[in-house]
Amino acid sequence: MELKRVITFSVLPMLLASWTERPVGRCERSLRRLEGWTIAKVGNIRGSFEGCNYDRLIELDDGTILRCSSYGYQYGYMPEAVVFTKADTLGGQLVISVRMMVESEVYDMQPVTRRR
Repeated sequence: MELKRVITFSVLPMLLASWTERPVGRCERSLRRLEGWTIAKVGNIRGSFEGCNYDRLIELDDGTILRCSSYGYQYGYMPEAVVFTKADTLGGQLVISVRMMVESEVYDMQPVTRRR
């Protein structure tokens, strides 16, 4: 019983320190940058994803098409994407900003409207 008490009192402070002082992960930092944004859609990118390059079109599995407005490289096959939107007023005009998060990377995007 005494050994159990010694182990408990010596391990507990280390656990508490690790919980309160752990470094912030990449995904957590990315999500903090999206505070105030709204999740508009969650889906998968069709086919291979090789990150964003300005004006590259990205299609989601539901047919939604977004255009990259930023640059960043990463690779994945049909990775999950979370699309965020935020409404702002600029000069009296309503402006909708769009961002897409793939894994822990966040990209600035623009919606693409299809012509029928």
